[in-house]
Amino acid sequence: MPFATFRRRFTLAFSRRVADTFVARGGTLSLGTSVREIVIEKGRVTGVNLAGGQFVPGDYVVPATDIHTTLEKLLGNAYPLKQFTLRDNDPSSYPLMTSVHVALAVDDELKGWNHSITFTCKPFVLANCTYHQLSLGNYAYEPSFSPPGSNVLTISLDTDYDYWKEQVRDRKGYKAAKENIYNSLFGVLEDKFPQLKGKITGLDIATPLTYERYCDAYRGSWMSYIITPKSKNLIYNGKIKGVKNLYMAGQWLMPPGGLPVAAMTGKWAIERIKKQEKIR
Repeated sequence: MPFATFRRRFTLAFSRRVADTFVARGGTLSLGTSVREIVIEKGRVTGVNLAGGQFVPGDYVVPATDIHTTLEKLLGNAYPLKQFTLRDNDPSSYPLMTSVHVALAVDDELKGWNHSITFTCKPFVLANCTYHQLSLGNYAYEPSFSPPGSNVLTISLDTDYDYWKEQVRDRKGYKAAKENIYNSLFGVLEDKFPQLKGKITGLDIATPLTYERYCDAYRGSWMSYIITPKSKNLIYNGKIKGVKNLYMAGQWLMPPGGLPVAAMTGKWAIERIKKQEKIR
């Protein structure tokens, strides 16, 4: 099964529920285009300009894009936030969740296996990083994700964004690096689980460059900054001084990021709008 099919099954039902609810309550979706800039007149947002040149007016704008995209591209670096500049310049205190996500097809239903499996293994090196253990996501509980008699496993590996950024200059080298990941993981899994020997096939690999390309994610990060003993004040309220009627949302406003946080910050943005409009 192509990974694109797996990915659609994995996300489509959830996405449709959100979209259908939004449209049912009067919202309009504009798909297949991107926002070029947020338009501000006299310190107040008036709407957005799309990449195709169309202006979409709005009383409020709630950008849920990567905050670096919001500040640097959509607002043209006109409203920098020192908190985020400080964090980006101090990666040891504010590290990012940058990883390689691997999806594998298995010709085995894996009945009786846990949904999540973590095990130690012989050390191996991929993309300048050394690994001593693996964590598997097992989707045997959801029959719609794979044909009968088979299953899908996923593995996330912390990785070095700069290594992949160098690889992208040579597409042949980029493809070879992905193949090396497959071959290394096949060996580790077959060594740990001999019953899987000859039953594993690579579906797809998402590198930090994949997240960057599809989601405009800063350094390929799919979550916000990781909390460390040196990190401070990681919660941001989503407002930008000097810009009225703009309330940001998304993973960068509160650790650890991810879907729950993105949803919560969107809810908070709407609550701020309701308060400004004096709506109970």
